[in-house]
Amino acid sequence: MLTKKTCLLFIIPLIIFAQIYQVDTIFVTASRVTASLEKLPVATAIIPRDLIFLKTFGDFSLLFGKEGIDIRNYSLLKGLTSLSIFGSSAQQVLILIDGLPFYSPMSGICDLGLISVHNIERIEVVKGPASSIYGANALGGVVNLITQSPLTLKPERLSYSARFLSGSYQTSNLSLSSGFNLKERFGFLLALHQDKTKGMRSNEDGFSRGINLATTYTNLLRLDFAHEWKEVGLPGPMPGKDQIPPYGDSTASSLYDRQKDGLSLLKGEISLPITLNLRIRISPFLVNNTTSFHWIDQFSPDSAVYEDTYKIRTAGGSLISSFSGEETPLHLSFGLDYRDDYATIHSYFYDFSSFAYKDTVYQPRGNKFGLFLEGSLLSQPTFSPSIRYDWDKKSGGFCSPGLGITYPLPFGKFRFHTGRGFRAPTFNDLYWPRAGNPDLKPEEGWTNQAGFDTKRFSFTLFSRRTKNLIAWFPDSAGLWRPSNVDRQEIIGIEWRLELPILKRITFSLSGDWKKAVQIRKEMVFSPDSLIVVRRRSAFLPQWKILPSFFFKDPDHLISLEGDFIGDKVNYYPAYDSFPKVYMKEKKLPAYFLLGFRMEQRVWREIFLSFSIENLFNVSYAEVFGNTISDRNYPRPGRSFFFGLRMKNF
Repeated sequence: MLTKKTCLLFIIPLIIFAQIYQVDTIFVTASRVTASLEKLPVATAIIPRDLIFLKTFGDFSLLFGKEGIDIRNYSLLKGLTSLSIFGSSAQQVLILIDGLPFYSPMSGICDLGLISVHNIERIEVVKGPASSIYGANALGGVVNLITQSPLTLKPERLSYSARFLSGSYQTSNLSLSSGFNLKERFGFLLALHQDKTKGMRSNEDGFSRGINLATTYTNLLRLDFAHEWKEVGLPGPMPGKDQIPPYGDSTASSLYDRQKDGLSLLKGEISLPITLNLRIRISPFLVNNTTSFHWIDQFSPDSAVYEDTYKIRTAGGSLISSFSGEETPLHLSFGLDYRDDYATIHSYFYDFSSFAYKDTVYQPRGNKFGLFLEGSLLSQPTFSPSIRYDWDKKSGGFCSPGLGITYPLPFGKFRFHTGRGFRAPTFNDLYWPRAGNPDLKPEEGWTNQAGFDTKRFSFTLFSRRTKNLIAWFPDSAGLWRPSNVDRQEIIGIEWRLELPILKRITFSLSGDWKKAVQIRKEMVFSPDSLIVVRRRSAFLPQWKILPSFFFKDPDHLISLEGDFIGDKVNYYPAYDSFPKVYMKEKKLPAYFLLGFRMEQRVWREIFLSFSIENLFNVSYAEVFGNTISDRNYPRPGRSFFFGLRMKNF
């Protein structure tokens, strides 16, 4: 465990350095229309394109070093990756692609391993509830992945870019893109990529490829198509010492479990100016996702490999009208969202009557409607009220209000926001064969935050109370089923300080601290004996400190970034004194990581890059395993990556 003296030894040398990012002042995620960053009442973060290229090797690890955000990776590359914002669960964070909600209706989680980072122009993060604008699953916050538009290319020429990266664990990725912008009226952009790795453990290899196509006609019409395909090994947690599983080895719980995914996305946007101040935007979309799991039963002498198949189709769209006038300080937007999820699942479940696995087919379906109204009164202070009503057949209706206030100060701004958010039950919660609970309510909670921002410093105080959290518990018959039984209370702070040391050198010190408590029912003697227990919330580090150095000029980009991450806890039921049941605590210890990254222009628009991740070769994990005795999901040790990038735009 890191001591205070050890932390100081690492921080003091870094304080002489610095970091600053110059970003646009237009933000599109905290509102369904573009808004000025200085008018937003919530904590936000923006990651521009140059940092995406510098800090990623094909995944979303670049979000790791952001205050208020916790990222969880199950494998080296293209495995399941999820996010937490301000102590939320992954199911309470809504991922958007160009404003389109993107998540699996089965689990409620967006697997970031299914999304390519190669054509992303910037990433915008809203820290705080956005259900009053986006509806379900935005209780904790929103991450919007904004892809590159053909109209950003230089006009009247064929534009291209290429990038190749290779490094540790036989990891490599190749991305190519080309397009044109004809008189800023018609644009076309094609992007291809391929990522692969052998992985750091047995059965941790991964391979993916994808294509992205975007066409635009002025600002009136845009059409996007994307297809992603990936195959990854599922090694599971690292087994405990001297606990080699029957179908695994010393590094992997399984040598046979595999996952294949195919994803197709078609989306469009039509923007119609009705008058000078009134605009209507129509955004239809269609998503098809097929996932196959190949797995083997670790507890059966039968070595048969089973295959579960999930075919999911999601269709929907949004209709948004927005009004903004130059002569009035009032901005309004009104919208309607519709989403239809349909799934066909072939899954093997154990049949106790025949003592064998049987293929079970079920076809859940859900429809969601949402109406929202948001406004902004551009006075001093600026008031930003919003309200949304969501309805679906199973969960019924839910109303999500929100109110934000910003007040300009001589040196920056003060902001306040309060809002109600919710997370809808998933298909797994509602329809799981023999165990689903169709009577579940949405998870819901209120979040409050207040903060102030200056050019060099940002501070946020936040709190959230959440109830009706969904957890799986045994019923009176001993059958494990999901129920609304848990609650969570959390209070915390986040901050960011940027100090210019020299003309092009900046030091940044950011971080967060949170006190999170879970209130949940736990078994004591049998499924009929439950008590309510308050404990420190599982899976969440209490603190994070992120010192970093950043240097940038036209020919160089250099960063040295540290990550101090606090310990995490999880709880596992123990049955060694049955019928008495109690909880054992397991910890992931605190750790410190240091990463060095640089990019050098070698000739015109050709750049070489080099990075060292986990410079001190620290052994650590971000995700707990399945039992108290396993060694969790380990992350890579010291890793080296070399890259070549060229572009003419």
